[in-house]
Amino acid sequence: MAVNMRVHVPYEIIPKFLEVASSNKSPQDDQHIETLAYLLGHEDNGTLKATELVFPKQQGSSIHVEDQGK
Repeated sequence: MAVNMRVHVPYEIIPKFLEVASSNKSPQDDQHIETLAYLLGHEDNGTLKATELVFPKQQGSSIHVEDQGK
């Protein structure tokens, strides 16, 4: 059964992710490293509302990223 749910992400969250992701580079060769972030929030009348962006401890490369948190 498909659920039709809306998702609301505040505009400010997108540039914050892009800022962190664009500066995430390998110190050895300056190659881009994939970046992982979680959107946190709550449900309000059928809409998922994102309120926070969390960057967990992570290990990555140019093609892979893995959450190192617990």
